[in-house]
Order: sequence, then C-alpha cells, then structure tokens
Amino acid sequence: MAQVGLPERSERARQHLIELVTNQGNLKLSADHRVVVETPGGRTSSRAACELLVGDNIRVGTELRPLTRVTRSVERVELFKIRLQHEGIVEAFVMPNYGIHVYGSEPALMELFGGISEVVVQAAMPPLYEV
Repeated sequence: MAQVGLPERSERARQHLIELVTNQGNLKLSADHRVVVETPGGRTSSRAACELLVGDNIRVGTELRPLTRVTRSVERVELFKIRLQHEGIVEAFVMPNYGIHVYGSEPALMELFGGISEVVVQAAMPPLYEV
C-alpha cells in the first residue's frame, strides 16, 4: 500500500501536458510525470511522459498496451504533485467529468400490483398479444 505525502498544488498557469492514448484507456498528465514502460528486453522502467512515443508499451491495468497516440499541448491548468513515501508503482485513473444518468432496476410486477393476487393479475392479461 502506498503512503501519500503532502500534496503540492501549483497555481493555475500554462503547463506542458501529454495525453497518452492506448486502445484500452487514455490519461493526460504533466510532461515530466513518470510512466511505467516496458523496455525491448522485457524489463520495466520509468520514463517521463514527454519522452514517450507511439508504439511504446505502457502498463494499463494488468496488461501492457502500446501507445496509439501521444499528444503534446500547453494548457492553462492547476497541477497537483503527489509524492509517495516509497518508489512503488500506483495505478492512475481519470475521474469522468460527467456520468451517465440511469434508473434502478424495474420493480417486480408483484410489487407494482401490491395486494392484488397473482390469479387476478393473470386473469386480467389478454389471451393473445398482437405484434
């Protein structure tokens, strides 16, 4: 388990950012953020996001995925630097800006008809449905 040190917040300013895209996910981060990559010899190491190229293998979840796009930009943003108390690897993920609105499960028919007996409900159903 990683222990997080005190986060440092930067003022809103023009920052160099990199968006890393694979077929399984994407993440936008600061240009100097370290990312886990697999070297051609099959070993893992870290490289700054600004050093990564299309085709480099990065870890996404439990799998290695090749980068399909690397986009560089300069944006006016606020960044947070979070230091870990060890040099272990942690998984980063994006919190979505918007969620999809959904309802809960449909209520069971007997909940809808409350005290009406099943026999009465079945008797009220038409014998044939037209399609």
